[in-house]
Amino acid sequence: SLCSALSLAHAAKPEIFGQYEEQLISRALKERGLIIDPEPEGKTVESVQVAAHEILLAGDMPLSRWVPWTFLNKFHWRTKDYIVAQEVLLRAGDAYRRDLIEESGRNLRSLFILAVARIVAARGSTPDSVILLVVTKDRWSLRLNSTFVLDNVRLDYLAFSMAEGNLFGRNKRLAFEFSMDAGRYT
Repeated sequence: SLCSALSLAHAAKPEIFGQYEEQLISRALKERGLIIDPEPEGKTVESVQVAAHEILLAGDMPLSRWVPWTFLNKFHWRTKDYIVAQEVLLRAGDAYRRDLIEESGRNLRSLFILAVARIVAARGSTPDSVILLVVTKDRWSLRLNSTFVLDNVRLDYLAFSMAEGNLFGRNKRLAFEFSMDAGRYT
């Protein structure tokens, strides 16, 4: 039935998103030559590294074989590493604590500007140390909204706003708003 097909599709969505996040994590680990530490609890945090991915990666979009969508990344400021790192509750020299990593993950996921935010512990340079790898991917933060009312062929109301929600990659918002209400001037 249609209801069961829709509920199966809805249930599969988080799984697909989880698989995508895992691909981003694997990519970041490979790029840095890191390996997941299966038992990080209590080990000393050697460093916190941010692996920030561009909004559009090759292969993310439909028709990416023929359309180079990645050029759109030039119109987006990727979130600065220090903005991401300030949400992580552990620093170099601290002991790894799962509860603080989970809270750090919640802090990062609460930021509108991030579509993906995951923290993994990788093996450090010594057996009793770990490297925290913060894997992120920005959300498109430039928004254009508009509203209008037409009465017959006359424009009675027009409003639009353009907002950037991650100005210069610093999680700051800048907006321009315009509205015109013809009914107020007749």
